[in-house]
Parts: sequence; structure tokens; C-alpha cells
Amino acid sequence: TTDKRNFDHVIWNRTGQLFIRPFGSEIDRSIKATSEVHINNIQQITSENNMLFHKSVITMISDNGSDWNTDCTANIYKLGRFWEEQRLNPLIWVSYVPGHSRFNPIERMFLRLTDLLQGVIIDLDTSFKDTSQKLDMALIDLCKYWNNKIYCNYKINSRPMFSVNANIFEGHEELKNLLMNKSQVPI
Repeated sequence: TTDKRNFDHVIWNRTGQLFIRPFGSEIDRSIKATSEVHINNIQQITSENNMLFHKSVITMISDNGSDWNTDCTANIYKLGRFWEEQRLNPLIWVSYVPGHSRFNPIERMFLRLTDLLQGVIIDLDTSFKDTSQKLDMALIDLCKYWNNKIYCNYKINSRPMFSVNANIFEGHEELKNLLMNKSQVPI
């Protein structure tokens, strides 16, 4: 099909679940939302659910924010590495243009998730001295409110991303700086 501007649209069935991996970047400054974090989550989700045994295509919808910027060489490199290591046929990475994020199913899902938290108070466990440990326990409680709920016939799979995480893709800032320096070398 085509739209009013005569752009082709490819339509295919959406399958699977909605996966949420909350983490605490605002409290623990050592954790940032980077493509490294997101790709580690995607790696974990696909391996936990044996997704790639049955599928050879992954379509990802991002908001093109700073952690998903399609112009960032480090992001492109990491997604290319993920594509290669997972032996995918295509890895489709799309984002909505500015002002159209309201069409993004993930953005719309967060309205439902927010509704599920109405009146909820999550206490920080004071038995832990380290803020990141307190946050990890709060994330476990948070995920209890979201996990296995339904949104638009999709089952929500919500698990916390803990402050100590075994990452396959590490060193986002170092890689980004290396690639940025290499891109400025005259050829």
C-alpha cells in the first residue's frame, strides 16, 4: 500500500510480547541509557525467549533520542555487530520523525503502564547501604505491577535491569570516542 505522499508501506503481522527493562539512570549516575544498554537488553530478551531459533528478522522501533541516534557511528556499529552475531537476515531499525512519536507503540504503551502505577508507593529498602542496591529492590517491586499485564493483546514482559549486569557489549563511550576520532582523520 502507499500513503498520500505516494510512499510505499510494508505491512506484516506483529507477533510476540512487549518487553520492558526498567533501570535507574537518574539515581545511579554510573548507568546511562546508551545503545550499549539497549543492545544488551535485546540480547538478553532474545536469548531468554529463544526468539532467534524461529525468526531471522528483527524489527526495532526507536525514538531516535540520544541513546538511539541513527547518525551515531557507535550505535550503527553495535547494531551491525548484533546483526552479525545473531546471524539475522535483516535487522530493521526504524524511528519516527520528530513530532510523530505518538504513533510509536512503545510511547503509547507507557500511558497504560503509568495507569497501572496510580496510587502505588514503592519503598526503598533501607537495609541496603548502597543506593544502587536499594534501587534494584525497588525495580523488582515496580516490575510486579507491570509483568504479565496485557496491552493491545500483547503480553507485557517486565524484568528489572540490575545495577550489576553482565554485558556483552561494553565500553560505549570508549568506542564512540574512538570512532569519532577515526571519522575526523582525512583519507
